[in-house]
Amino acid sequence: MERCYPVKPSIPPMPPAKKKPLQVKRGRAQAFTRANILLFCGQPAFEVDTFRLKIGDGIHRWNKLPYIGEEDGKSAYEIWLEAGHSGTVEDFLNSLVGADGKSTYELWLSLGNEGTIADFLKTLEGLSAYEVWIADGHTGTIDDFFEYLRGPQGVDGRSAFEVWRDDYMHDPSLTMEDYIKSMTTITWAPIVPDNH
Repeated sequence: MERCYPVKPSIPPMPPAKKKPLQVKRGRAQAFTRANILLFCGQPAFEVDTFRLKIGDGIHRWNKLPYIGEEDGKSAYEIWLEAGHSGTVEDFLNSLVGADGKSTYELWLSLGNEGTIADFLKTLEGLSAYEVWIADGHTGTIDDFFEYLRGPQGVDGRSAFEVWRDDYMHDPSLTMEDYIKSMTTITWAPIVPDNH
């Protein structure tokens, strides 16, 4: 069931988004661990060699952030076993293949794209958030960019999560995980004003 996300009349609507593909920071696990980067709040980063994901909180560096979907550091295979499945790691991996078994490259081709696997991989290369900011016509240093992101203090000094949970969803039982999932879902629920 889709949820509606009501908008408070006192909050102006966001300007229409520019049509740009979402770029997720990606790299090898060892490189992320070595660099120990600081992700912005809500910024995802994907380990291409382990297929694991972390989402930044703007405070903790990479090595202190938990992986998404892993309880107590358990692997996806261990969680699969705990969910009542049985089998080897190979059985688990085979369970992840979709009904038609198409690779991401094959899905890319089925969307009307043309090219080799190398061409497909080139489409995955993206700009950093700072580079996108510069490309949109801004000027300045990386510190200027961070200052631009900081902006004015939020409503009553509350976090975006607290504003979402209390003012938009009106459900104090929602968790940070619910908030993150609401930002990463593929389907979007309609925005409905409070008076409807």
